[in-house]
Amino acid sequence: MEEMHKKIEQKAYDFFLQRGMTHGNDVGDWLMAEKEVLAGVGKKSSKKKITLKKMK
Repeated sequence: MEEMHKKIEQKAYDFFLQRGMTHGNDVGDWLMAEKEVLAGVGKKSSKKKITLKKMK
């Protein structure tokens, strides 16, 4: 869980940098980062499930 939090934090900071380090959108950056990181986790889980099904 802490690893995921760090990934989200880094992604949100990347968004902050991309916007030219303007303040006032920290919540929006965090939510976009959270969405991207969690979407990536879902894709990895799906791939694992498919691999396990093929092995049976």
